[in-house]
Amino acid sequence: MNYPLIFDENGALFFCRTKEDAEKYLEVEDILENEYVAYDSDGRLLQLRVERTYKPILFGLRKKMLPKIIIECAETTPAHRNELRNKLLEFYKKITSDAKVDPDISLQDLLAKVIEKSGYCH
Repeated sequence: MNYPLIFDENGALFFCRTKEDAEKYLEVEDILENEYVAYDSDGRLLQLRVERTYKPILFGLRKKMLPKIIIECAETTPAHRNELRNKLLEFYKKITSDAKVDPDISLQDLLAKVIEKSGYCH
């Protein structure tokens, strides 16, 4: 998995520097409702899921459910590079008045250009 990670929420893209940042930023409910399509920076599709763990409370008499967000590669080769590129181009057009992008720009340069305009998730 290569960084940054890219998340598509119905055409609105956001970017996280690390997996840990993404796991803190994402909402459990949104993952359960399949709100995101996620990629690494090379165009690998990512799998998002929620793992449920239980922590004993009240001297072990009760348990509290603690959801944990898991982000994993869904593929070993970046089979979704073109899909990611198209989404980045569309998003760039939405967030800037600069509709012209060099058609030969690399995926990494395009990603850097979009992040420069939109920033990372916090």
